[in-house]
Amino acid sequence: MNIENHFFELIVPAINYYFLERNLYLLYPNYYPHFVLTIDSLTLKLEGIIKLLCKIFEIETKETNDNNIVQDKSLNKLLDNEKLVEKMGQNNIFFLKYLLIDNCGLNIRNEAAHSLLALNEYNYVNATLLLVALLRLCKYNWIVILIEFTRVISFANFKYLEKYIIK
Repeated sequence: MNIENHFFELIVPAINYYFLERNLYLLYPNYYPHFVLTIDSLTLKLEGIIKLLCKIFEIETKETNDNNIVQDKSLNKLLDNEKLVEKMGQNNIFFLKYLLIDNCGLNIRNEAAHSLLALNEYNYVNATLLLVALLRLCKYNWIVILIEFTRVISFANFKYLEKYIIK
């Protein structure tokens, strides 16, 4: 399996902006932090990482509809996949559903994707929850890297990853 991804490079700006806004607020209590860029970016990247993990775990990410057209499975269907639940655990799946797609939860992915998030919902709490979700997903990426290393998987260029691996 040869998987190439550049999520590390694409996520860094969103994380940097998160900490910039948070630090400005801590330095200047009257400053109102803006997390629009962080939330919109992390939401999309989380969905991409979930799809990448599905491919790594050999979970089909495509389906054929009634008109014989092949399309991507929805995030809802991916998170309902039994094999993904087995690999990631029920608690992590519940958290991701609540955060990203559940109508009874925060539903950030669907609200952001359809431009329905109100300005006050682009807040520190939601941005932090997305960052927590990212950290939870990174746990599986590192496990996969270690397991697949013997199979010489190309996962975002190992030389590039060396600076991110905590020793």
